[in-house]
Amino acid sequence: MKLLPIGIQSFEKLIEMNCLYVDKTKYLYNLIKSGTTYFLSRPRRFGKSLTVSTLEAIFLNRRELFKGLWIDQSDYVWKKYPVIKLDMSSFSKYTGNTLEEVLIEHLLSLYPGEYKFSKLVDIVFAKLIEALSKEGPVVILIDEYDRPILDQIKDKNKADENRELLKSFYSVMKTLDAKIKFVFLTGVTKFSKVSIFSGLNNLNDITMDEKYSGMLGYTDDELSKYFSEHISNFSAKKSISIEKLREDIRCWYNGFRFSSDKTTVYNPFSTLLLLNKNEFNNYWFETGTPNFLVELIKEKEYNLLEAEEKTVEADSFSSFTVSDISIYSLLYQTGYFTIKEYFPEDRRYRLGYPNKEIEIAFSKHIIALYSQKSIDDVDSDAGRIHSALVSLN
Repeated sequence: MKLLPIGIQSFEKLIEMNCLYVDKTKYLYNLIKSGTTYFLSRPRRFGKSLTVSTLEAIFLNRRELFKGLWIDQSDYVWKKYPVIKLDMSSFSKYTGNTLEEVLIEHLLSLYPGEYKFSKLVDIVFAKLIEALSKEGPVVILIDEYDRPILDQIKDKNKADENRELLKSFYSVMKTLDAKIKFVFLTGVTKFSKVSIFSGLNNLNDITMDEKYSGMLGYTDDELSKYFSEHISNFSAKKSISIEKLREDIRCWYNGFRFSSDKTTVYNPFSTLLLLNKNEFNNYWFETGTPNFLVELIKEKEYNLLEAEEKTVEADSFSSFTVSDISIYSLLYQTGYFTIKEYFPEDRRYRLGYPNKEIEIAFSKHIIALYSQKSIDDVDSDAGRIHSALVSLN
């Protein structure tokens, strides 16, 4: 039985450690074959970084890592390309220097030779692309493109400053399109095209594309195919039937829907931890408290008790800016809400909690926010209320 790849975001490391890999290479093959410049938004801990790492291994011609996987059996022509990979989350909490200075320092460390230093990050980025293009068309992979904005979202001036810098930085890729083989950007949010992406308007946004609705996360079929041994062990250990266990796993961690298509996926991070620990818990939610979300909810005085009765237009998912954020669209993009129903006649979506894990954990944060209590106090109060109710019966 293969190891569960908990917390592993490197495709190379995952394969070399003989960890279980849910084969998503057919999706990546289709991306490479059908286009050149893509954007994909998904919530945190949903496999974006692993996807970027897998693309990097493909373009670096690491075919030995893909033995037995779908792409290895396909007609894909393996070839090595120069690759620029950036994880913007590593630059988001910079200290002492500006975001531009930190980006320049990192880009200069990637140079294949000695080049004159510039204080403008877009010029440095352009020089790097031009230098690497001498070896062949360049592949650019950018993970968490929006982190420097989201991490400053409470400071509108700083967020706007970072947005303008990144707008100039990303526009370089359009200017040098002839020297580029492939571009793939990931993030949590999709800011308006009149904002950060206005300089990169040739992006194919596949965030809500039906063809890629199952590219990240695990489908029901994938859970059956790849995790049957782990589920059987869990079932035997807890003396629960496999049917009942699958039903519980589905209730707790499935339900994420990313297009008008009805395909839903399981949160991969929570699913892996569940099968490792054999205990149901709020695994994904505990990896990051959505402080900026609950503060926005409080600031805008949104009533989330009515949230599952509201619908949003399709355009709202990509129309907000730093200064004008749609809370429901943001809740969807960050994974706290998902698509519950699609109305094709007017292209509207009804949103709601994807599963039990999110509903329980997020509700606690909202209660804590408005009651001005800690999460532990909310848990304690809930326990006392539950005990009192039980004693009445």
